[in-house]
Amino acid sequence: MSQTAAFFDVDDTLLAGNSGTLYTRYMFESGKIRRRDLYQAAYAILLHRMNRLDALSVARRFLAFAVGYSLEQMREECARWFEEMIVPRISADGVRAIEAHRAAGHRLILCSASTQFLCEPLQAHLSLDGSLCNQLLHENGLLTGEVAEPFCYGPGKRVWLERYAAEAGIDLVRSYFYSDSASDLPALEAVGHPVAINADRALLREARARGWALRRWGGAAQAAARQAPTTFSPVRVSAPDAT
Repeated sequence: MSQTAAFFDVDDTLLAGNSGTLYTRYMFESGKIRRRDLYQAAYAILLHRMNRLDALSVARRFLAFAVGYSLEQMREECARWFEEMIVPRISADGVRAIEAHRAAGHRLILCSASTQFLCEPLQAHLSLDGSLCNQLLHENGLLTGEVAEPFCYGPGKRVWLERYAAEAGIDLVRSYFYSDSASDLPALEAVGHPVAINADRALLREARARGWALRRWGGAAQAAARQAPTTFSPVRVSAPDAT
C-alpha cells in the first residue's frame, strides 16, 4: 500500500532564518573566518538574488572553507552550531504541523538545499523519518568542497523527492510539500497538497493563482525580518486511506 508523506523545506520554513547565513555568522563569531569572508558570503547571496549567480555557485563559495575538514571535525563543529543557533529558531508552528502529520500516520521528510550536517541532526531532533538534502562529498574522510549530483535545489530537489517517493512507495498525489520559496516550485508541483509558508513574492503570486494553501508560521527571527504575524493556521491534514 502506498503511503502519504509530508515534505518540509528548512530555511525560512521550519527554521526562522537562513541556515547558510547563520552558519557564516557562527563561524565569524567563533573566529574561524575573517570579516572579509563574511562580506564575500553576503555579496554572493546578493548576486544570487539579482540572478547573476546560480545557487550551486553560491554553495561552492560557502563550502570552500570546508575543503580538507574531516567528517568528524565538521560533525562536531555543526553539532555545536546546531544547538546554539538552530534549535532556538525552529518554528513552533512548523512543529505543530509535523505533529499533525505524525498523528495522521504520514511519513515526515526534510527536503532541503542544506547539507547533511544540518539535516541529519534536525531529523533526529524532530524525530522525522528521513531527509533529502545536499550531500558534501569526501575522499579518505576529508571534505572536497563538492556536492553530490543532482544539486538539491530547484529542479534537482524534485529529482530527489521523486526518487525517494519511488523507492519508499510514497503516493505524491496524496502528499504535502511545505516551502517559502519560488525556487521550490518544481517540488511543490510534484505533490497533491503544496503549501506556501511565509511565501516570497514570486511564490505568493503562484500560490494565489493556483489556489494553493497559504500559511504564516511564526518565529522570533523570521517575524522580525518579515514583520509577519505569528498566529498558527493549520492546513487540513487527511488520514491515510484504509486500502
